Amino acid sequence: YCTFNYNELPVSHGDNAPEAVRYLIQVHLFAPTGTNTATLRRGIKNALLGSGCTYPSATNMSDADGQHWILECDYVDGDV
Repeated sequence: YCTFNYNELPVSHGDNAPEAVRYLIQVHLFAPTGTNTATLRRGIKNALLGSGCTYPSATNMSDADGQHWILECDYVDGDV
């Protein structure tokens, strides 16, 4: 299963107001130990890229209880 979280950062300030919002996005993929998640991770990365995000980095935070992959990317929205 997947969960996600994000932070919003105002950017490109002018006239005391932001011109855009930068989103710092994390998608957390959880899977049982031993499951091959390479294709699923690639699909999530491509979906994020296709939606306008930067190509995600991947960090393996797995432990003895199971797999935990963190995919991190940015998105900038100029519609403030």
